[in-house]
Amino acid sequence: MSAMENGILASHPMESQSTIPHPAQLANCVSTLLESTAELSGDTAPPEHEPDKAAPGREEGLSWCYAAVTPAHIVESRYERTYYHPKEYDGDMPQIEAFQTSYDPVPVGSSAYGDFLWTHYVSPEGNLYFREETKNLLTFVDLYSQKYLDGVSGFAQYLLSILSTQQAPLPVDAEIVIALEEFSGGKDLAYGYYLASWQKRCVFWLNSTEYVFVTKEARVCTTQSHVGKQIEYLFWIHVEMFPCHRGPPQDVLGELKSQLNVGIYDHLSSKKPIFPFDKTEATEVLKCIDRIEAFEKNGHDMWIVARCKQNLGENNSSFEHVFLNYHGERGARIHRDDSVHSDSIHHKRSWLFRIVTPLLFFMPSVYMDEIESVWIDGTVDWISWRRFIVLLSKDWQHSIIPATVILSANVGFLTINSIDTTSPDKSTAQIASYISSVLAFFNFIAIQILTHQHRYSDHFETAKALAFFEKREKHWPGLESVALTFSLPTALFIWSMLTFLGALMIVFFWHTSVATRVSLGCILGILFFVTAILLWLDWEAHWDSREGSILYAICPSGLKNTVLNAKERWQTSGGFRLKKRKSSSGSSVSDVSTVVNSP
Repeated sequence: MSAMENGILASHPMESQSTIPHPAQLANCVSTLLESTAELSGDTAPPEHEPDKAAPGREEGLSWCYAAVTPAHIVESRYERTYYHPKEYDGDMPQIEAFQTSYDPVPVGSSAYGDFLWTHYVSPEGNLYFREETKNLLTFVDLYSQKYLDGVSGFAQYLLSILSTQQAPLPVDAEIVIALEEFSGGKDLAYGYYLASWQKRCVFWLNSTEYVFVTKEARVCTTQSHVGKQIEYLFWIHVEMFPCHRGPPQDVLGELKSQLNVGIYDHLSSKKPIFPFDKTEATEVLKCIDRIEAFEKNGHDMWIVARCKQNLGENNSSFEHVFLNYHGERGARIHRDDSVHSDSIHHKRSWLFRIVTPLLFFMPSVYMDEIESVWIDGTVDWISWRRFIVLLSKDWQHSIIPATVILSANVGFLTINSIDTTSPDKSTAQIASYISSVLAFFNFIAIQILTHQHRYSDHFETAKALAFFEKREKHWPGLESVALTFSLPTALFIWSMLTFLGALMIVFFWHTSVATRVSLGCILGILFFVTAILLWLDWEAHWDSREGSILYAICPSGLKNTVLNAKERWQTSGGFRLKKRKSSSGSSVSDVSTVVNSP
């Protein structure tokens, strides 16, 4: 839900207000609004300084049609193209005047709606915006168009007249931002606005509104301090959009440098840091911040600082994550794999997942645990997700060569005349080899499809990763389908190996001598025993951490709890004892060693 979807439609000085949809859906609402306003026009007389004629966005004698918006809505619409340049000149070709040496844009003004002088700025991203310095007004609306110039200037004058009558104290550095939405081919207009203060580091509005207006229902807010973190996040979006007329203060640069240094060390000392950058990225960002001069008016430097502040809020996390993780609130999330809504990030598996998982050698359970450690409380741990996709893609690519070997071995196996006969009744060994070849071939197909669907570039952006999880979660069976599909290449390869091994064992033990059966049986027994040892070592290494263990995925939950409780009882009963040893200097030194309890 966008910020504008909960916009507050206002018509000062009327006391009533109503919630409206996004302005893009207001085409059929504007006329209704004006009609309803006309009925109360006796209470909504325009200010004395307004001209008699109607301006865009209002009708004669009526109030303006406008809504409260947030910087998040404006920054979203800013990337939507609303103007297309012609391919050819329309009419006479413009000429450069004789002796013309200046090509700077000329400030624009509006004599019909007061003494406004709008100055042209270009943000570091290339967007055009305008600022009225004396009245601290900002807008992305193209004021070189006379229609838009009259409309924005008239609405700005209207807002200023309202602010002049307010009894609530207004920050001295308050900036007024004006946005514009068009309907019916530009015949109907609705204005959006918000106010921002650098001194308070916040954005605010003329009317009271619910928390959900700025939180977009991402989290339930119960305290002022919690919603305040989202407000400051929106403020830094505002600074990023309008950076050119200001410079970064020394205290803000100091905060960023300290946070980046802590984040770099957090990656070195913590197993699961919540810092939004990895160590390499944080080092590069720190180099950028070190080259910025404090208080120097520079739009490019201010843009860098504003974007960094969005990514680095309190507690070395982004302001957005500070809000989502309840930092500074009771029950804050301080670990990467922690949930603020439940005591576990793992959810109950569906019946379909439980049936299919054994057929895929329990790999879906392993992948599902990793996915749930990345997608927590509706948010993506982007660094972990990127690392997971990179390693997963490498695993898929690495399985191609072994699958090729299996496919070649099956082809060679079937060329043996005593095995591949021309009889229509194929032997069991032939059928097993055919199945192995088909599975190896479909391993190739699955890898190509999954690699295409999960290219590195598609998951190196937070927005794309978030869209991926949201889309998968909406459709049955949810994220379990992702774990199942991720397991297909490995499962197909294992089944291909096992069926080929079955074909070989049929040849080994079917109508062969006792010596052949005994010798091959001993070798296979030894190999099966070694495989069991490897699985046991995997269990021993990963059981406590519960990460990546195949046996942990296989074992029922009751057996898992029994084994964990037994290990805890053994440790607490004296399995680990602290004993004293003498150092070379004669002093007593504590040393931890593992000893086995005697009965």
